[in-house]
Amino acid sequence: MPEPTGQSSTGWGRLPAWAGLLMVLGAATLGAAFTVASERDPGRALGAFVLAGTLAAATGVRARSAYAIIPVPALAYAAAAVVAGSIHDRAVDTTHTALALSAVQWIADGFIAMTAATALAVLVALARWLLSRRTVR
Repeated sequence: MPEPTGQSSTGWGRLPAWAGLLMVLGAATLGAAFTVASERDPGRALGAFVLAGTLAAATGVRARSAYAIIPVPALAYAAAAVVAGSIHDRAVDTTHTALALSAVQWIADGFIAMTAATALAVLVALARWLLSRRTVR
């Protein structure tokens, strides 16, 4: 749908899907940096950053593109948790088995945060899709 003359097509709520992807990845990166700086294992802080980034991304992208945000929080959390955890626990990188077991634990610690962020993305995408259908009619 073309924009009326004089209005930008890249305002909040009209961003492309890739911008939302970058928002979630940026939030996960900030969460990982905060986790490393606080010298803790990945968990609540990283989850809070991913949740906030997911909310921003799901509301910032176009309504018809909001569904593209749904898989991003879990993947972003998993990647950030492995990076932050491996930086935090230097003793883990003695064997591949120890690293793999620790990575599974770091990711599992964020299960509730990943589930909440994914559910939030689904709910916001569904609500925005329903509202956009109402306004088109």
